Amino acid sequence: MNKVQAQRIILTLTSTNGLIVDVISQQTLIYTAKSALAQLTVGIALILKSLEIKFKQSVSD
Repeated sequence: MNKVQAQRIILTLTSTNGLIVDVISQQTLIYTAKSALAQLTVGIALILKSLEIKFKQSVSD
């Protein structure tokens, strides 16, 4: 194996590694976004529930 071949292999590994890191970070980003969305949904549900309870209390008063 000459120097040029070795450099090509190193370049290929580096670019593949970069792609793998990109994919992993995108997956992490998607997971984080889904997690945040889930937390937001739960938060909204809790707010709506408390508003519903307050509304029922004010109607019954």
